[in-house]
Amino acid sequence: MYQVALNIREYRPHDMEQILQLNAYGLRAAGIDPSDDYYDGEDFDDIERTYSRAAGGALLVGEVAGQVIAMGGIRRVTTEICELLRMRVYPEFQGRGYGKAILLLLEEKAADLSYQRIRLLTGEDQHPAVDLYAKHGYTVTEREIIMDMPSVHMVKELHGV
Repeated sequence: MYQVALNIREYRPHDMEQILQLNAYGLRAAGIDPSDDYYDGEDFDDIERTYSRAAGGALLVGEVAGQVIAMGGIRRVTTEICELLRMRVYPEFQGRGYGKAILLLLEEKAADLSYQRIRLLTGEDQHPAVDLYAKHGYTVTEREIIMDMPSVHMVKELHGV
């Protein structure tokens, strides 16, 4: 397989249209209507407030040839806990370690921000995502049905990251 170089960097305002498209694609791929109010992306309404370092967050994009093909973020829940969210990789770029690279960088950022725990919510049927998180030390803490979809809550302790 031909490996394409991925450039991972912080979100910039001119990325907005591309991250909205990638996010909508990710939701549709999970069987979710992107226009559903539950998944409306309120964090995207004010990215600076949600994802800035000052707010205790980070939003990373992965780009190839200037196009955003992957992303992921963390946001503050409490002074000790952050939430991992918006992990997305376009399918033609999956299986190349790009999601893993963004995950590991976000974990480093979380540790740098003094978080002790990172949590996430994903679809139980999103096997590649669940497997990625489990491989990197996340454990399932709860299963529930959200909007008719089986979902799992996962957590990782960050000491030693």
